[in-house]
Amino acid sequence: MNKKFTLLTLMVLSIFGLSLNSQAQTTDLIISEYAEGSSNNKYIELYNGTGATIDLSNYEMWRISNGGAWPESTVALSGMLLDGEVIVLANSSADTAITNLSNATTLFSSATFFNGNDAVGLAKDDGTGTFFLIDAVGTHGPDPGSGWNVGDTINGTAEHTLVRKDTVCSPDTTWTVTAGTNNANSQWIVYPQNTWTYAGSHTASCSSGPTSSDTTKPEIITGQFNSTTSVTLVFSEPVTSATAQNTANYIFAPGITVTNAVLSSSEDTVNLTVSPSFVNGTQYGVSITSIVDTSANANMMDPFTGAFYFNSYTGTDLMITEIYYGQNSSGIQDLDYFEVYNAGSSSISLAGMEISSGMPFEIQTNVVLAAGSYMIFAENLDSFNLAFPTVTNVVGINNGGSLSGGGETIELSNTLGDVVASVSYMSSAPWPGYTAIESIELCDLTTDYTDAANWYVAGTVSSTVGDMLYGTPGSANSCAAPPVIPTYDIATVRTVDANGEPDSLGVYCAVEGIVYGVDLDGNNGISFTVIDETRGINIFNFNDVDAYVVTEGDEIRVVGEIDFYNGLIELFADSITVLSTGNCIPFPTIVDALGEETESEYIEMKNVTLADPSQWPTPGNNANIDVVTSNGDTVTMRLDRDTHIQDSILSAPSGTFNLIGIGGQFDNSSPYLDGYQIFPMFVTDVDSNAYLAPANVQINELAVTNVSTFDAGLGNYYQWAEFFNNSGADLDVSGYFLSNDSTNVFMERVRRCFDNNPASAVISDGDYAIGFLGTDGTEGFQYFETELDVNMPFIGLYTPNGTLVSGVVFTADAAVEGYTFGAKNDDYAQGAVTFEAGTPEATNATGTILSVLSILPENGLSIYPNPVVSDNVTFNKTVSVTVYSITGQVILVQQNINTLNVSSFESGMYLIETTEGEIVKMIVK
Repeated sequence: MNKKFTLLTLMVLSIFGLSLNSQAQTTDLIISEYAEGSSNNKYIELYNGTGATIDLSNYEMWRISNGGAWPESTVALSGMLLDGEVIVLANSSADTAITNLSNATTLFSSATFFNGNDAVGLAKDDGTGTFFLIDAVGTHGPDPGSGWNVGDTINGTAEHTLVRKDTVCSPDTTWTVTAGTNNANSQWIVYPQNTWTYAGSHTASCSSGPTSSDTTKPEIITGQFNSTTSVTLVFSEPVTSATAQNTANYIFAPGITVTNAVLSSSEDTVNLTVSPSFVNGTQYGVSITSIVDTSANANMMDPFTGAFYFNSYTGTDLMITEIYYGQNSSGIQDLDYFEVYNAGSSSISLAGMEISSGMPFEIQTNVVLAAGSYMIFAENLDSFNLAFPTVTNVVGINNGGSLSGGGETIELSNTLGDVVASVSYMSSAPWPGYTAIESIELCDLTTDYTDAANWYVAGTVSSTVGDMLYGTPGSANSCAAPPVIPTYDIATVRTVDANGEPDSLGVYCAVEGIVYGVDLDGNNGISFTVIDETRGINIFNFNDVDAYVVTEGDEIRVVGEIDFYNGLIELFADSITVLSTGNCIPFPTIVDALGEETESEYIEMKNVTLADPSQWPTPGNNANIDVVTSNGDTVTMRLDRDTHIQDSILSAPSGTFNLIGIGGQFDNSSPYLDGYQIFPMFVTDVDSNAYLAPANVQINELAVTNVSTFDAGLGNYYQWAEFFNNSGADLDVSGYFLSNDSTNVFMERVRRCFDNNPASAVISDGDYAIGFLGTDGTEGFQYFETELDVNMPFIGLYTPNGTLVSGVVFTADAAVEGYTFGAKNDDYAQGAVTFEAGTPEATNATGTILSVLSILPENGLSIYPNPVVSDNVTFNKTVSVTVYSITGQVILVQQNINTLNVSSFESGMYLIETTEGEIVKMIVK
């Protein structure tokens, strides 16, 4: 339907101070109850408190799914509804407590096919067969997410029952008013999901019929142009047919006669027919008088007079040709504008048109755009005149509206609601990127202005306020070679000279990366970290930028100038554009010292302690705290009050803990080579978890050589290790470490992210999982760079704290193509064996064994006790032995013994090999 609220409504509101939400009698049907119950238990209740029977065929139910414009779907109503009664529109599969209400009419209706984030509305026939919205739960516009807030209830429209308060006497489409900001001013009472106690009846405390005490004058609450000969007016209460249908009470001048006035059955809406037609570009005066309500006191409305322009242009010659939707944070503010061009051969009147999307505005001056001419619509006329004092073909909007930095639709429509120019721009590809110093322009006016491929950044400096403001507002577009704002990897702009100062100081550029941590400037301003695949950098400004709310996991593009503060390299941000959200944050890099290489990096220091626990701050305070690393060095942990860590951890942690955070620097003198710090961001960054090794989890099988035997799934063949979880519970090994060097257990971590998305590393109980080794790690989270090496024949799985879970020393004979090494029958107590045919991702019980290291021949070597719980272990015969650690190191060599003293051995697993080649495993408790 091509119709809209017009200046007629706005004039009434501005002259008499009227409200679109005025409350008088129960003027029409209202939505009295809304239920978004579990499963199909959904219904809408409508209440008639008007004092008269209502014909429901004059009404429709409307719905918008997941954001959009009214109406995406409509459902016609039928039947008659008596005064004081309700009708319940229910899902046909709803609970019988809803469908079998004894005191109400219940209809099964597709109008109930809604969820909590779908707007539901009640619409009414204006008397001409055209329906307009009169009441709603939710509103048009963007998808609200899970639902809309109602009073104090977050997502109140989702999984709740809403009951209209009995003080509500009129329908209302203004959701911000009906929902309210708290329970006191909301029109709804919010009940838990599946509350159906109130279904089937409703009462209103206002009078539903004529009353001798009514002294409220009727008011016009909306005015709407339906066509060049039809106008609809809606009154705040029922009015008499004698006065509403008296055409003499409506005057439109010059030259317009109201030939017919028809009052609706609800007596609050009148449709006017006029002759001759309203003329495009003409200003009309309007006078409405002598309208009387239906109360016993017969209150008469105050006379209304005003003026408006009418516009019925429907051509295609208007084009939007230039857009400026942001500004440098240090320059003139409120400078948004867009340019309209007349591509036709005749003048076009813009009087009476409306910017219906973008920066809302009605043109109520005699603006005529000549053929081949431009007109600028500016957010703030004073700001625009400061920046472009020679441009005079400009209309100031000055109503607080602005263009979105993330992109939106700009739309120009006529009085009847017909869109005559519209473009939907974005701040990223395929549109020119957001720069904060340039407008975007349609370079070739013969091309489609709605196609992003035809737009470029401006190339001409037209502003007198600085050299960094590019655009040609109100004149032909230049699109000359624009100043290119380069986008750099962060590592490129993070290099420093011998004094620790950035080599790129003063460079104006853009970087793109993922947000880590929180905003350390919690008031007006920003200070946070962005990290890309190369390095990290601090993002700073004394003021908020583009209303961006710092959220870890956002991928953003930041434009600004490279700066530094006390050694910390920063990008002083002018603009911030969100490219994506919810990106996975990988595990931090483990370090044992702080320096330039850790600045603005996501890092972790293992097994640290506090040098002085008394340095721990009280809630709400900052503090620098001395931390002793596992190497015995002392570094600075900075606790910033904006992290609120000290608000939750009230006492200093005792003993060792792991410290996670963002590397920083505070060195206030040149050379800037000291003062490195670590900033924990969350309570979990002070990690005291013991990370005990789970029992019965082991490296079950491994392949040292795999040229063509076991495909990794991508046509690639890598070394592999099989993990077996027999712990009795599913095990998430993300954060665990894999290492082929027992002296460097934190070698390679099982990732929790891949391509910025979470990667599952859960091994189900009783299941097997494969890790491919010797890869570059780019294929997925189960691909590792760690390699198996017969010259250092060890591989170990460690907890996030470095505790050994399972370690395997393999033999060189396993390095044959197709051979594997592992636990016989998934149990190393039965032997560590070489398989001639391996069983990846399956039990070892079906593998073909080439040799068995611990299967005893006749009179084979055995030891007892094993595990060893005393100082000595006894052999079943006299032997000469070599004892190895699990990592393959020789512990000792003994000749011709039958008893071995192990009192000096550390707890763990050892291998004992005789000169005859017999091998047994010994466990020292």
